Amino acid sequence: QLAPLADRTIAQLQTLANPEPLHLSNPVDLGAVSPDTWGKALQALLQDPDTDGVLAIVTPQFQLDPTAVAE
Repeated sequence: QLAPLADRTIAQLQTLANPEPLHLSNPVDLGAVSPDTWGKALQALLQDPDTDGVLAIVTPQFQLDPTAVAE
């Protein structure tokens, strides 16, 4: 079972969504966002008080460079 995200974490993720995330509970799906946004989202998730770790899965998309996200 995945821990629920804190309200603060959800609020931080909402500011990053472009234009709307597909899913903002655990697991999170940000859709096609920039590598910078990926980094900010990971920081927010790692700071969540009930999160022990994050598994990031990037799927190839036309608007997204998975190598840039990985870097």
